[in-house]
Amino acid sequence: MFKYKSKNKSNPVHRDWKKCTAETKERIEKQHPGQFVFEEIKPPAKTESMKKAEKESKEK
Repeated sequence: MFKYKSKNKSNPVHRDWKKCTAETKERIEKQHPGQFVFEEIKPPAKTESMKKAEKESKEK
């Protein structure tokens, strides 16, 4: 997943970060080269409590 926003600050539609997939990112870059800033959204690392909850749900 990626997030993007417009470099054009006068456009209120794209002022906030929006999420997109890699395919969408490629399409936007082709249609509007250099107009948007992209950042990759890295999924949060699993914490110990998440691992424990997963293990417990599998045991049920």
